[in-house]
Amino acid sequence: MAITLQNYMLIPRIIEASLFLLIIVMVNKKFKGFPILKRPVLHQAFLLGICGWFVYIFIDIFIYTFAAKSFNETMVGTYEGYTKDHPSLFVANIFRDMAIIGMQIETWAYFFLPIIISKGGKKAIQILKKPWVLITIISLSAMIVINDVMVVEIRESNIVIREKYNGIHLFSILFAIFIYFYAAIRLFITLSKTTENESKVIQKRSKKLGWGVLVIGLGYLWAIIWNAIAVFIPELYENKFIFLFVSIIIHLLWTLSPILLYQSLFAYDKKKEERIPVSYRTSEAKLNVESKL
Repeated sequence: MAITLQNYMLIPRIIEASLFLLIIVMVNKKFKGFPILKRPVLHQAFLLGICGWFVYIFIDIFIYTFAAKSFNETMVGTYEGYTKDHPSLFVANIFRDMAIIGMQIETWAYFFLPIIISKGGKKAIQILKKPWVLITIISLSAMIVINDVMVVEIRESNIVIREKYNGIHLFSILFAIFIYFYAAIRLFITLSKTTENESKVIQKRSKKLGWGVLVIGLGYLWAIIWNAIAVFIPELYENKFIFLFVSIIIHLLWTLSPILLYQSLFAYDKKKEERIPVSYRTSEAKLNVESKL
């Protein structure tokens, strides 16, 4: 089988996954020895979010590298879903379901971050436990997972591995973008209020926390714009340079996320007075600069 254009993205995906794994290890160390359920809700939500994205990007390494392994260049056509005739695509779709579950976990964890910071962990849990909230989250997530399908398209010029573009898939990406932007904007607003009397360093770190969430949404937005253009001008993705340019921008944005999160949470950690305000006082719904995440 020929090398697909997606194989060129293998190294960027490995870098992204490695960076997020590093963040997960460092965040977990903040409460090393404490059971997860005994840690602050803010810490639990943030750790859950980055773990969800790690699952997504880590599984992507295998999906886009091996989905077309059971195909060859002579099988011109479009193949999708759980087809037993093509084991690599069958397995890729199972992996894709797992990846989308990870993305949904991350999306909803980030959705609740600003709520936890502004209203406290107990209030966020109360909201989450409401039956209509749970039903909405589970229903939307299940619909997105079920309708997200991987496709292998064998063309005369190359082999393309992509998601199936339909209404549900578009909705899932737009929904994820909305959540990322909502969470980032709410984080900017909430953190600006809780750090207005703090040092400039703390304020900068708070902004980087928001940007660390936002750039993931920006990456998806960039992907939607180019996929929409490709619908009307399919020749664009026949061009290796354009494909690599679009893909590299996406992965640069997604790689920027863990870098920003690292700077927000751990840079200059030796200076006690400048630690990032990532915990909060539940009663006053403010951040405590002396607390750990």
